[in-house]
Amino acid sequence: MSTGSLIYIYIFKIHNKISKLDYFLLLTSKLQTITRKWIILFVLGVRLFIKELKETVHLQSSVRLGEIKLFWAQTQLLHSC
Repeated sequence: MSTGSLIYIYIFKIHNKISKLDYFLLLTSKLQTITRKWIILFVLGVRLFIKELKETVHLQSSVRLGEIKLFWAQTQLLHSC
């Protein structure tokens, strides 16, 4: 960031009496853009993980239901003999 933009931000800070947080955010605008991209990538990764987890749980519950049906059928077969 150039000295001119730092002076402009400092003058802006004095005249508009912005908070320290706003001043910090103005100084780190490039960092914000990078951070925003990483947050978006992180959120997309978490969403993909949750989607995969849901599919895995659904598949496991389907297999479990099949096992229960098989057990029930075997039990009925044993009782009928």
